[in-house]
Formats: sequence, structure tokens, C-alpha cells
Amino acid sequence: MKKTSKKKRSQKRILSRKTEFLLRFGALSILLVIVLGRGCLFRPKSSKSGSYYNRGHNATWLAVEWVSQPHTNSEIVSLVDDLEQRQITTIYVYTSYYKPEGAFSTTYGYAKEFVAALKSANPDINV
Repeated sequence: MKKTSKKKRSQKRILSRKTEFLLRFGALSILLVIVLGRGCLFRPKSSKSGSYYNRGHNATWLAVEWVSQPHTNSEIVSLVDDLEQRQITTIYVYTSYYKPEGAFSTTYGYAKEFVAALKSANPDINV
């Protein structure tokens, strides 16, 4: 009879440890949801428009296609016009991408021509 009572006690302890773990895990999960919810969902709002924060020195990334294939002068001029309308003075151009087999692709064959044409259309732009 003593053997069964010890067995029941050990089972009871295991259940209480599991319950304690689940309670702690649940409490931690709720705390995490509250913290993330506060930071992501309930951000302080501003009455100022987006243009208030624009200082006229914006930047953007351009896709790898701009340096991996040739572009006409009219395409470059159209790009420069679009950048000027958005007050973008600095651009970062992707020159390669990571291939699934774990190597970078050499896709910047027209980079020199692109930068020259871009600078010709707008010498003040930073590349």
C-alpha cells in the first residue's frame, strides 16, 4: 500500500510542476502580448502631416534591375524626375542578390553606365 501512495504523490508533483510551468508560460505570453501591443498597435498619434517631417533630403533604394540591364536616357530622365518630385537626394542601388544556392549574383554589368547617365541628368544626386 505504501508503494501506491508514493506513486500517487510523485504523479501529483509532476502534475503540479507541469501546471506551474503552464501558468508561468501563460503569464509570460500575456505580458509579451501587452508589451508588443503597446509598442505596435497603440502608438502615440501625431496631428502633423507627413510633410512636416520631410526635410527635403530623402533617400531610397533602387532595384537591381537598374544596374543589371541597359536603360534608355528617357527612362533615366523619368527616374530623375520622379526622385526630384519626392525630394530624394540620395539613392542606394542594389547591385546583387543572394541566389538560392548560396552565392551572390553578379548583376551590376551596367552600373557604370547607369551612374554616369544618372549624374548627367542630375549632378546633385548622391549614389
